[in-house]
Amino acid sequence: MDVDSHRGIVNDQPIKDSSEDLLDRTDFANDLSKMLSKWRSDKSLVISLNGDWGSGKSSIKNMAISKLLEDDTQEIDVVEFSPWEWAAQEKITSTFFSEISNSIGRKSKDENSKALAGTYERYGQYLNTGELAAKGIAASFPIVLILMASAGFGGNLLSEYFGGSVVNVLFALLAVVGASCAWGGKILRSISKSHKLQAEKNKQSLDDVRSELTKLLSKRNCPIIVVVDDLDRLTSEQLRMVIQLVKANSEFPNLIFILIFQKDIVENKLHDGPQNGRDFLEKIVQIPIDIPKIEISRIHDILETRINEIVGTHDSANRLFNRDRWIHLFSTSLHHYFDNLRNIYRFTSTLSFQYSLVSKGKEIEVNPVDLIAMECLRVFEPSVFNQISRTKDELTSRPHLNTSKRDKIIESAVDLILSAPDIKNLVAVKQILKELFPNITTALGENRNISEAEERSFITDLRICCDSHFNKYFQFSVPLGQISHSDIQEIISLTSDREVFLNRLLQLQKNGLLKQFLYDFESFSVEVPLINKYEYVRALIDIGDMLEKETLTGLASIRTIDHLERILVQYLRRIECIEERSSLVFDCFKDSSALVVVEGILIADESRRKDKSHNLVLSDAVFNNMKEEFVNKLNDMSENSPDELMSNEHLASFLYRWSNWGEESIVTDWLASQTYTLEGCLRLIKHLVTETTIYESSRYAPKRLYGIKLTDKEKFIPIKKISTVLDDSNIEGLSSPDKQAIEYFQEALT
Repeated sequence: MDVDSHRGIVNDQPIKDSSEDLLDRTDFANDLSKMLSKWRSDKSLVISLNGDWGSGKSSIKNMAISKLLEDDTQEIDVVEFSPWEWAAQEKITSTFFSEISNSIGRKSKDENSKALAGTYERYGQYLNTGELAAKGIAASFPIVLILMASAGFGGNLLSEYFGGSVVNVLFALLAVVGASCAWGGKILRSISKSHKLQAEKNKQSLDDVRSELTKLLSKRNCPIIVVVDDLDRLTSEQLRMVIQLVKANSEFPNLIFILIFQKDIVENKLHDGPQNGRDFLEKIVQIPIDIPKIEISRIHDILETRINEIVGTHDSANRLFNRDRWIHLFSTSLHHYFDNLRNIYRFTSTLSFQYSLVSKGKEIEVNPVDLIAMECLRVFEPSVFNQISRTKDELTSRPHLNTSKRDKIIESAVDLILSAPDIKNLVAVKQILKELFPNITTALGENRNISEAEERSFITDLRICCDSHFNKYFQFSVPLGQISHSDIQEIISLTSDREVFLNRLLQLQKNGLLKQFLYDFESFSVEVPLINKYEYVRALIDIGDMLEKETLTGLASIRTIDHLERILVQYLRRIECIEERSSLVFDCFKDSSALVVVEGILIADESRRKDKSHNLVLSDAVFNNMKEEFVNKLNDMSENSPDELMSNEHLASFLYRWSNWGEESIVTDWLASQTYTLEGCLRLIKHLVTETTIYESSRYAPKRLYGIKLTDKEKFIPIKKISTVLDDSNIEGLSSPDKQAIEYFQEALT
């Protein structure tokens, strides 16, 4: 895909070779290349590459052919033929053979190749003459009758010039009419060329030409590969014509056809009364190949990267980008629209263009999360997008002015939006509307109370639900690595045994599939029996501390731990009694040595309490008890396994909670005890280093910045003590990473 470096606009073209492969399908393409290079037979081979729209069929073909042509020891001819490009000009047959002939003749490696090119041209001329004559005569049968009558009256006169043959007489009459009939001219030119070629080759018959082609192709050391792409774009008549061309060449040796299409579309177009399209296709294609499904999480990673490149260019966008909103919006609705690269590039191209319109200098005029959602509707649900643009007053009306009249007006407006034509995913559209327009959730079957403080935040956050910001969103509006369903069902059955379930999750992590599994499992977690609640919840808590380290790669990053926490909270909410679910989590936490997942749940519930949300996961009593238990576990680790705590990759976050939820002096004293030596200071400093990812429009790759922020940690970090140790130590012999960490620390002090 080609990217406009200024705006991130992407040209939707297949990749050319494996160096551009973003989806790890190079091995598949290489295997296909090996199969093609080793194939030899006295009959042709017909392969089909089957895949849905946007699944990367042409890209895989390009990678396979590119790999094939890298081998200098084989002189393989590859002919690329796209019948769709010639269909409007009715040149499919003539172009098919001329492309093969020209491709072979262009290289002119030896006399056999030259002879083969010429013979293929004659073979094509034979078939093309019949095609043109049939089309022309069928279209102009009345004129043919007149010509036949004329032949009877004027036959004697014309016989003197054309040898007395009735056919020759007809050809002569065709020449007379040809000046005023386009089809006549085509037929005569074709017939003339065919006669000329026949004369040059002593009037070879079609069988003679076939025999000569077979002989010449048999002498080749490598096959000729003919790639026929975009078959699903052809009309039924054109498609049958191409299939017949392939069939007409099926008896020749050393000839491979690669047909590329979406299978269901082609089968439907070939269906003709008693003739079943699938059966017809099976008679032609010998090796059907379904291209591997793309790992959805990998596609979403590419989407994340593209969004970060576009949206992460302004400080104001970073400030306004609410990750919790993004995760919720993507997980509940937006992900439905991104199952192939073509959709991602279509979407991010228009997002990039619209973003350039709403960004002014270093500021952005809209909320980035709302902009992403609206551009998704613009691209994939245009009728919904257009209807929203006409419904400003209803969608932005103030909720505290609640009257029955207002409710009816909003309900009517929402019904109008949801009745827009050609909606692809009604459930996703409803979820997007709920997130974008909190004022209308009642009309969507969800009661939500919006405080005045929250309403004011809509204004400062530049949300589309505010009438002052609404119009800004409508400028210019006019499986490789796939987790199977059976795998998921089997894993659900393991949730009754914590150890077995946990080991299976660890195996998925070892194979690089855990994130993909958790993404898919969110939809199936409701099937986990509540009777397994202790084993299941305990396993999810335990695995949190066993996850491989992940850093946020950008604004739109969704980490494995994010999916894990969402799944756990979804399950807990199935237990309607808050006291019961709180007791369950507390018991599991006390029995576990893990901290990370529980820390996330406590942080989220603490935030809900600050926002005065009624959607709490834990009861007040258990919430406080769990914070106390969290602190106790850290106290115990600091006394009995200080090295383990100091080496924990989550230490910086733990220190912050430990200080806030416990006694600050304990944290301060423990850190002081760990930083008497240069080694101890370095261990702590390295945990304080954070990474920030910046996306600049002038850079294709993201820019990563590292540093230490002491603002919220100065109260418990022994800064003076660490500074003294560093000043008194000889750091010349330290490694570059150690020296860099010290430099970050010293910069944070200035």
